[in-house]
Amino acid sequence: MEHLSLFTTFRSSSVFLKVEVNGREQATLKLAATLFSYDKLTSRLRPGFNCLVSKLF
Repeated sequence: MEHLSLFTTFRSSSVFLKVEVNGREQATLKLAATLFSYDKLTSRLRPGFNCLVSKLF
């Protein structure tokens, strides 16, 4: 994939919290990662940045 986009899909229910991260490949968005509430969100562009997905909700 060329790069990750800022487009995310947030889904929540009483069972789980999930963030889907999409990357752009040519002119099409493709699923790059699925993160759940216990996963940590990081960034290659911001060294040292991390955030638990559960903190987003």
